[in-house]
Amino acid sequence: MSVVASGERLASGAQPDAGRVSHGLSDQIFRVLSFASAGLVLLVLAGILGSMVVGGWPAFREFGFLGFITSSTWNVGAERFGAWPAIAGTLSSSFIALVIGVPV
Repeated sequence: MSVVASGERLASGAQPDAGRVSHGLSDQIFRVLSFASAGLVLLVLAGILGSMVVGGWPAFREFGFLGFITSSTWNVGAERFGAWPAIAGTLSSSFIALVIGVPV
């Protein structure tokens, strides 16, 4: 048996299935389930984002968004919190991982 290129005819005279488009019931079910899964992922992402905003609202209200992000003070006794050290650490470790993981 020989391998047939996509434009050639098979020995029986039929065209290969490479260019055929099928719109059967299974394809429609797959399409609906794919879109439903994508929608569910977006809903879960929106829920996570909403939960983070609601949970972090007291800090943003107290220090302001930029004050919380750029401050490096973390004093529980005085109730002063800043996220810059955690953000800088995350960004630097992510950069190091990219340098190691991505081939040049």
